[in-house]
Amino acid sequence: MDSQRLKGGVQAVFALFCMILLTIIGQPAFAADADGDGYASIATGGTDCNDTPGVGASIYPNHGEELCDGVDEDCDGTADEGIPDNRSWYQDSDGDSHGNSGVTITSCTQLNGYVLNSDDCNDARGDVYPGQLELTGGLEDLNCDGSLPDADNDGDTWTNAQGDCNDNPLNNGTNVHPQAIETCNDVDDDCNGNTDDFLIPSWCLDADLDGKGDFNLCVDICARPSDHVGNGDDCNDAMILVKAGAAEICDGQDNNCDGAIDEGLMGCSP
Repeated sequence: MDSQRLKGGVQAVFALFCMILLTIIGQPAFAADADGDGYASIATGGTDCNDTPGVGASIYPNHGEELCDGVDEDCDGTADEGIPDNRSWYQDSDGDSHGNSGVTITSCTQLNGYVLNSDDCNDARGDVYPGQLELTGGLEDLNCDGSLPDADNDGDTWTNAQGDCNDNPLNNGTNVHPQAIETCNDVDDDCNGNTDDFLIPSWCLDADLDGKGDFNLCVDICARPSDHVGNGDDCNDAMILVKAGAAEICDGQDNNCDGAIDEGLMGCSP
């Protein structure tokens, strides 16, 4: 009788131990952990996606640090997630160091035949890529700029080789060439590398509509905003009687914005 009670007590203690163990590690108490990482394999009812001795020891749930190696270290079903170096690479079939935007892979390291850029307009020809030299009179777009080499596509009598920076007739190319007159339009009209050639004016807010603007509230853009003027001569843009050139009157204000109040007015006591 005593032996039966002892046996029952041992079984109860063992069952309690198994329940506690199951609660702590969140997996079956008798699941196998072949790689010794503290997590049993999925095959034996655990959560470890790689329980292979050696390599599997660094692969387990809640790993905490996903490495850029094509391996799912944390067993969440995705490899290399959240890695800054996991980038898009583009196929370079012709070996000209320019990639095909239509064929891409994501990888932490560069794979053979892939590059980081995707600006090749013909990945079947190694002599066609951005920056390629085009010969006068050629009949192919070798530098991927969308136009034939040294042709005057927009009819302005200038070709790319002659310095035409916009030979596209559908994008204002006719008015853009080395001898064009630069205007303030956010375009490099004369192809000298400078947009608007420092012609951008300043426009100042004229809140009181007296024709003089507040020099503290100016913007530099080509087109004048409707409530701005081309000067900053107003020292008080809230009063229409106060502006540069206004007549000084006896009112305790610097009406003409010269820094003095009621100057030159005899007997003025505003």
